[in-house]
Amino acid sequence: MNPLPREDAENIVLWNYKPLACKCKARLIIVLHRDSTTGEMIAQRLRSEGFEAEHHTDIEDVELILAHWQPGVLLIDMRLATQEDLHFVRTASHNPAMTRTLLIAITDPAVKGETRTAREAGFDGLCYGPCQVSRLAEMLDNYLALSLDDAR
Repeated sequence: MNPLPREDAENIVLWNYKPLACKCKARLIIVLHRDSTTGEMIAQRLRSEGFEAEHHTDIEDVELILAHWQPGVLLIDMRLATQEDLHFVRTASHNPAMTRTLLIAITDPAVKGETRTAREAGFDGLCYGPCQVSRLAEMLDNYLALSLDDAR
C-alpha cells in the first residue's frame, strides 16, 4: 500500500511517491517563480512553517544550485513557465540525481488539462494557485514523515 497523501482540500494533488534520503535534505525547498514578490512570499511562508526555502526567478540559477544542493522539493509556477522551464522539468524528472526531489507545479485551476500537462511534463504533483502555503506545508510535513519512515 502506498502511504502517499493524494489530495488536500481539492487543491493539492500528488501522484508520485519518492522516498527521501534524510530529514536534513528533505526540508529544503526551492521556489521557482518569475514574479519576485509572489515567489518570495511563498518562500517566506514556507520558512515560517519550518522549512528552509529559497526563491529564484530563473531556471539557470536553479540548475546551478541543483548541481550542488539536492532539495526535498522543487516548487515551480507553471502559470508563468516558459518552454525552457518545462524542458527542465522533463529532464529533471528522468535525472537519477533528482529521484529524491519532489517536483510540484503551481497551476491555474481555471485552465482545463493542467493536471495532464503537469504529469506529462514530469511533475510529481501540483498545487492549484493561488496556493494556500500553510496547507501545502502541512501536506509536505505529512509526506516527509511518511517518506522518512519508509527510508528506515
